[in-house]
Amino acid sequence: DVDRTLTPAGSELAHLAAVGIARRGTAEDITRLLTFLQRASFSAMGDALQTALGRADLADPVKLSILTAVGNLATPDAHTFLTDYIRVAPRNSALSRQAMVAASHIGG
Repeated sequence: DVDRTLTPAGSELAHLAAVGIARRGTAEDITRLLTFLQRASFSAMGDALQTALGRADLADPVKLSILTAVGNLATPDAHTFLTDYIRVAPRNSALSRQAMVAASHIGG
């Protein structure tokens, strides 16, 4: 029940579900998860997105989509997420460049 999980009381359920999808889901599952980014609280989604970005088996295009979607939020939480990711991203990779571009559009 999406309406129930997107309320403050359902935030923990949304968080746990999102982390589970990010940890074990397919690229398509992750892409579907991103559709909830605008509706769910970022605190419910942030850990899941970090988990997905850390997966070695997830293709870079999916990770680039995550970084773009977070950047499109243009919130302080999104900026923090992106700048934190830049610190751990492979240096001079397409992923770190995308995170830098997205963060720079948000500002600090």
